Amino acid sequence: MFVINYDLDHGLGHRMTTEVEVMRIYEMWLVKHGKNYNALGEKEKRFADLTNEEYRAMYLGTRMNSKTRSNRLVRKAKSNKYVFRVGDYLPGSVDWREKNVVGAVKDQGQCGLQWGLMDHAFELIINNGGINTEEYYPYLASNNICDANRKNACVVFIDEYEDVPKNNEKSLKKVVGNQPVSIAVEAGGRAFQLYQSGVFTGQCGTNLDHGVVAVGYGTEGGASTGKCGIAMMASYPIKNESNPPKPSPSPLVPIRPPTVCDAYYTCPQGTTCCYLFEYGNYCFGWGCCPMESTTCCDDYYS
Repeated sequence: MFVINYDLDHGLGHRMTTEVEVMRIYEMWLVKHGKNYNALGEKEKRFADLTNEEYRAMYLGTRMNSKTRSNRLVRKAKSNKYVFRVGDYLPGSVDWREKNVVGAVKDQGQCGLQWGLMDHAFELIINNGGINTEEYYPYLASNNICDANRKNACVVFIDEYEDVPKNNEKSLKKVVGNQPVSIAVEAGGRAFQLYQSGVFTGQCGTNLDHGVVAVGYGTEGGASTGKCGIAMMASYPIKNESNPPKPSPSPLVPIRPPTVCDAYYTCPQGTTCCYLFEYGNYCFGWGCCPMESTTCCDDYYS
């Protein structure tokens, strides 16, 4: 059943369907397709139409097991800089959004990226000598070849990073009181799938599968929770010096599209399409030579 052709199918001609009728049609569609909603406002939530299995597969990264977390603990030495001590003052609430020091909410799309393992991202920034800005090298939610020119145009850098003491929420609050912090949480449950805003009070565990940024803390309507493994894998970047002077604007090389072999097959940018199986004048299989604008040899290897 489609709302678009409902009028014609039910002898109503081209009369405009009213909002009430559209809602009734929608309710009929829900019944027909077995869609169930458990809370007020759930129908309007983005992921409410997905099963929990679909939601986890499409939008969350691989769950991090205890071995992954242990390797992280061994690899990176802990700092006592923000360890909570008796007598330390913690503000009642913190919100870095009000100070305009964090960017807008990002949508990772359906890549299922491992945002939770931010230590790896911090190491990449350090080893690369810095990172470009969102404006000049935006996140595209797709797996592809990096643009070397944009990757190496470093505008911001960090000197080091540190991990927050594990399962120490007061230490985490102490860090967040000084700067935003990268954290990992379990977001794969149905309650988190339908979460929209405010203090999360639903059920969740500690099987970390999603990374976010903690930009503050506080209470709302008396509710204040620290759960979902929020203090298990928190880390933050350290910056001791200011960024280098911004380089003069220079034209960036545009990202080139893939090499088109035929209507059904493409090779990555910078490669050459070479046929593998040919019959007459038709190619039934393509390979990608890792060189650009080259000549394919008959041995299929060079």
